Amino acid sequence: MKAATLEHAQSRMRLENQTHAKGEVAAQRSATTLVSDRMTVAETAQYLRVSVNQLYSLTRRRGVAQARHRIPVARMGIRTLRFRKSSLDKWLAELEKMAV
Repeated sequence: MKAATLEHAQSRMRLENQTHAKGEVAAQRSATTLVSDRMTVAETAQYLRVSVNQLYSLTRRRGVAQARHRIPVARMGIRTLRFRKSSLDKWLAELEKMAV
């Protein structure tokens, strides 16, 4: 009888641990969806289908052409750049309008 009770308690604890782990995963997913609009350099380069070097050249602050067509970027310190997907989409739409 005691073995059955112990087995029941262990299975209940496993179920509680699985439920708790699923809740943590759901919380992590919701946290990442809040900041998923912000992308790193590598993610942005992949999204725009350009090389990382080309992306860095688009973020430079020099030149007349760069001033008119500069990509929207948030500088977080000296070396960290972040890009908003929504801002990139607007920027691309403006470039498409100018090309027509």
